[in-house]
Amino acid sequence: MAIASGLLAAMVVAVFAVLIASIGQLREAATLSQRSEEVIAEANELESLALELQSGMRGYLISRDDRFLKAARDARQRFPEQSATLNSSIQAPSIRQRALRVEGMIQSYIDEWQIPLLELGRTNLGKARALVGTGEGQDRLDASGASSTASWKTRTSSTALVKHAKRTKLFRRWL
Repeated sequence: MAIASGLLAAMVVAVFAVLIASIGQLREAATLSQRSEEVIAEANELESLALELQSGMRGYLISRDDRFLKAARDARQRFPEQSATLNSSIQAPSIRQRALRVEGMIQSYIDEWQIPLLELGRTNLGKARALVGTGEGQDRLDASGASSTASWKTRTSSTALVKHAKRTKLFRRWL
């Protein structure tokens, strides 16, 4: 009888040990999922800023309405802070490196495309509009996410990441 009681007690302890280990794994999974959602939210905000950069510039060149120009300038001013926020929410060094590349390409879009094009628009509106029509600016923004596809998809397993990747246009390949 004592042996049976001892075996029963050992089984109960083993079941509780397995249960405690499972709870720990669930907590880790929940934390990973929450971090993934935070990264998605920050990347989504960065995407919105990139789209505001583009649409504000295009809207201004089409209409000469300063409201569009203000939206583009506001997005350009918020970009560095949003980039820093995104990077602080990414924990994996390889993903952070890819995010830095994307941010660098967006900064390049600002420095090498948007600002010069807006300056050209002040002196030669027709030529600036023609350059917008070439699609180069869109190509630059689209390319900003091209190199990070595999890393985001393999390092984050959240269903929300997959859904977000299907919804986005600019960072579709990045996420």
